[in-house]
Amino acid sequence: MKTRPAEADNPHLRPHRSLNARHFFLVAAIVFLTVLVAVGIGWLVSEQNAVFSDFLQTYLAIHRFRVILADSERAMDRYLRDRSESDLASYRALVPTIWEIHRTLNQSRTGELEDYFQLRAIQFGLLAYIDTMAQAVAAADEGIGDGAGDAYSLYVHAARIRSYVDGYAERLLQVRLEVGDAFATALARRARAVTVGAGSAVALLIAVMFGFAFAFSRTVTRPIVLLAHSAHEIAEGNLDAPIIRVTTRDEIGTLAEAFRRMQRNVKELIHDVQDKHELEVRAARLSQSLREAQLLGLQSQINPHFLFNTLNTISRTALFEGATETTDLIQSLAHVFRYMLQEPHTTVTLEDELNIVEEYVTLQRHRFHERLEFSLSCEIDARSVSIPALTIQPLVENAIRHGIEPSEEGGTVSVRCTLVDSHVIIEVADTGVGMDSVAAALDQTSERIGLRNVKTRLKLLHGDALRFDVESTPGRGTVISIRFPAQ
Repeated sequence: MKTRPAEADNPHLRPHRSLNARHFFLVAAIVFLTVLVAVGIGWLVSEQNAVFSDFLQTYLAIHRFRVILADSERAMDRYLRDRSESDLASYRALVPTIWEIHRTLNQSRTGELEDYFQLRAIQFGLLAYIDTMAQAVAAADEGIGDGAGDAYSLYVHAARIRSYVDGYAERLLQVRLEVGDAFATALARRARAVTVGAGSAVALLIAVMFGFAFAFSRTVTRPIVLLAHSAHEIAEGNLDAPIIRVTTRDEIGTLAEAFRRMQRNVKELIHDVQDKHELEVRAARLSQSLREAQLLGLQSQINPHFLFNTLNTISRTALFEGATETTDLIQSLAHVFRYMLQEPHTTVTLEDELNIVEEYVTLQRHRFHERLEFSLSCEIDARSVSIPALTIQPLVENAIRHGIEPSEEGGTVSVRCTLVDSHVIIEVADTGVGMDSVAAALDQTSERIGLRNVKTRLKLLHGDALRFDVESTPGRGTVISIRFPAQ
């Protein structure tokens, strides 16, 4: 198998940043211009809103100043006529509000000289107005001269001062309006300039984006489309499909070079797989020939006829010597050997299978003595039921080997055959050590090969009609139940 260069050592497969860098700077420039336009428009709108809000607050303050000043005059008029303390309290409550509004207007001066003069005139007028109103209240309270007449003349003088103050406030409003109009005009010119600049920037952004889309299509999209076409041809089986060559050393060039190397590696892997398959076929044939040779050698070494003749000779010799028990054992072993050496797929009667089970248990009883007890019960006509050869004997062998033998006190193995609802039921049970996992016992790697082999051969014979159940409890034994149709 050919060796392939590591990707880390291949300079063509190392990532490059040229395409990413170009795209990054281009996108960054577009984003910067977009943010710049958005910030300019946002700042302009914010400044306009702030200016309009300030002027609106100023206009409202001047209007409120004039209204409250007039209300204070009317409250004093009602007091002098009716002498109601509530009207005097209303007047006195309005005076701090008047001064608070004047202080607000003074803080929002526009810087115009006339604006300053009007504010100063309002201040002096307010001082004179409030002082005269205070004299009117004092005259009314003390009753000087004819009392109310002097107080009312002071009130008239204060009202004339209030009219002057109101005129100053009206002129202040005109000054503020003129200043606001000039500022709004300048702001409108600036807004038009920003709008033109924003439009130009947007047009530039659109042009740059179209250029970027065209460049992206030329440098990225078209090579990827061609690579996708080549990939489709390779997927259809054309491993010699041409791959485009990209001269740039960016990601697209790296992708094309990696695709070309992948194509070459796939071809090499296919050749390697083909070579490996040929080697596996040759190895399988060699292994099969070896097994056949081993089987032929085994058959030549153990000739069944030679084995049976030898066992018969030994049996007759033991009989002549008076060893009847030994004779029975040898005959049982000969029957078991003869039965086991027949074809694996041979079908026999249930009676023949049970007979060989009894022969096998006879041999095992001489080995385990009182540690092994065996019971056989058949409630059906065993000659009318056909089963694969070596179906029950391997199960009994597993029960003795894996269930009874590990137990110190031994146990009982029982075989029971019944007929229920036109189905033959064969149960092989033992009181041995049991199994921890039934699934593990049926696994291909398990030592209980006979159990798996019996189930496989019965499945081939009866198909889905077969029921093969194994129940086992550690320390209490195992029960194997086989159920299949009687016909």
